[in-house]
Amino acid sequence: MIKHTALFCGLILACAQLSSQSIGQKVISSGGTFKSTSAGSLTFTIGETAITTLKKDSSILTQGFEQGTLKRKSSIASIDAGGVSISMYPVPASTFIEFDIQTPGNEKVSITIHDILGNKVCEVGDIQSTGYGTHALHGVSGIPDGVYIAIISVTGESGSPQFFSRRFIINN
Repeated sequence: MIKHTALFCGLILACAQLSSQSIGQKVISSGGTFKSTSAGSLTFTIGETAITTLKKDSSILTQGFEQGTLKRKSSIASIDAGGVSISMYPVPASTFIEFDIQTPGNEKVSITIHDILGNKVCEVGDIQSTGYGTHALHGVSGIPDGVYIAIISVTGESGSPQFFSRRFIINN
């Protein structure tokens, strides 16, 4: 009889142990939020990793509870100073970047692209601005993904250049 009682108690303890080890597929916490900026949005709950779904060619990488999608928003980076107006778009750039340049008169405009460490990556070229607006288009598909700086030099009739810089992203 003692043998049966010990076996019965052991069986009950084993069942209690197994059920206490089981956790269902549910979110334990109701905490979390939704955040949105001009660069994108993020939804999360507490205890959840915030990793978006990434896709390139036929490969897909997904992690976390919610599977978001990576959305690129493009914008225009503008500089307005000393009568000079420069716009760069799209930002982030993938295949090309365009420059619209407005100067007060006939001025020489030189554009170079540098990496974040200041090393010159390429030269867009020298452009003669007529005061009515000048347009330059440069291909960036051969440049690796990363953060870059466009250095724009505007040299007027006085011969002393004005320098402008604008950070942008290349994301092929």
